Amino acid sequence: MFSFFRKNVNLKLSDEVLIRIYGKKRDSRLAEEVFSRYTHLIFGVCFKYLKDEEKSKDAVMQIIEKILIDPPKQEMKSFRNWLFIVTKNHCLMAIRHEQAETRAVQQRFLELKDEIMEIPEPEHQSEQNEKEEILSELRIAVGKLGNEQKMCIELFYIDGKSYAEIAELTGFNMNAVKSYIQNGKRNLKNILGHD
Repeated sequence: MFSFFRKNVNLKLSDEVLIRIYGKKRDSRLAEEVFSRYTHLIFGVCFKYLKDEEKSKDAVMQIIEKILIDPPKQEMKSFRNWLFIVTKNHCLMAIRHEQAETRAVQQRFLELKDEIMEIPEPEHQSEQNEKEEILSELRIAVGKLGNEQKMCIELFYIDGKSYAEIAELTGFNMNAVKSYIQNGKRNLKNILGHD
């Protein structure tokens, strides 16, 4: 297909002209030409920000798909500069989203910790360091639980699922889910008390 494309599209057209024509005609060959020029650069910017090859590849596909669905409508002086800004913003939003998810998981672990161990919120840096150490110990302790307890604890506290949702996801009945969570909490207290 690409050889056919090269014979039928004037490759001397600028990126700006190609993307504007694509916006009007939605001819995928035009978009293919533009992105063949820039895919490696989009990946490079994504990798710079995301520092992960697979996440960067996914981001490239998401960015290209977004532009293909909703190409720029305004005239632009430099498609390359515009694309850099779009790519950078996409990566920054992905990082913010990932950080928010990490904070949410940490908050759920704190809630689990509070249920298991009644430790007051830290007031000083040394107490903050102690809190982070306890969270780390809690993650390790959760990993030591039996499979059923670990699964139910993670679904309930980390993923925020209800008993009914956990039962549906795991195939356990409601009483088993409640039991695994209760026994898991008790076992976590024991693990954390002994280690």
